[in-house]
Amino acid sequence: MTQPLDLENEDLVRLHEQSLADNFNAFARDEAAESGRQVATFSLDGDDINTGADYVITDSHRFAIIEFKYNEELIGREARKPRRLTLCEKLAEDAPMRALHDRCHFVAWGEDPAEGQRVFTHIYRGKVCTHDVFGAACTWSSSPLPRSEQTAGQFVRAFLDGTHAPALNKTEFETYIGWVKTQTSGSNEATIELVASRREGGELYLLRFASIQSVYDWAQRTFPQPPPAGLGNASRPAGRRGPR
Repeated sequence: MTQPLDLENEDLVRLHEQSLADNFNAFARDEAAESGRQVATFSLDGDDINTGADYVITDSHRFAIIEFKYNEELIGREARKPRRLTLCEKLAEDAPMRALHDRCHFVAWGEDPAEGQRVFTHIYRGKVCTHDVFGAACTWSSSPLPRSEQTAGQFVRAFLDGTHAPALNKTEFETYIGWVKTQTSGSNEATIELVASRREGGELYLLRFASIQSVYDWAQRTFPQPPPAGLGNASRPAGRRGPR
């Protein structure tokens, strides 16, 4: 485990976590561009309380969600969130949802700054749903997925690769998000609302998407590329390049 950050300055901790997320997202976009692809990342804003993640990442066919922590020690803060314990408990009981979770729900963190703070990812339940975080209330005494840790580079390249990618197709993702929000967080809404942007005439315009389907439709227009291998969700042909 990394050395704990001084938690007295809560604002500083939040600032660094946002910086980690911003740089991870920029890295993902750069890696995609280098391979002739595009990805979009969307903040979950206040809906992080219901989804257990800060951002959605998509390449127009695949979807995943990521919770960001400044360092590994701060993953233990998930114990402050009763909804996350409920998520862990229900994942232990529901094998189909656990399988979806393991393909799309991740946590990312930076290592000790003395090591240059390389960024790592792991399947969310493998780092959170343990006795280390929740005590005996959690089913798993230690990580149930000890070999699932990846660097940010490994994660992003696997996400873009398409074969055994850490992601779900649209239909699977809608199913998982709906289950997390309604069955583990008590939300009345089964989908997520996201915001992107476009540039036009030297100005910035915000684009609001009221569902995963609307994000999918937008991304299909925006990211013209063939459907990747390894995903069962049928995709309509990509159209013209739209707003970015």
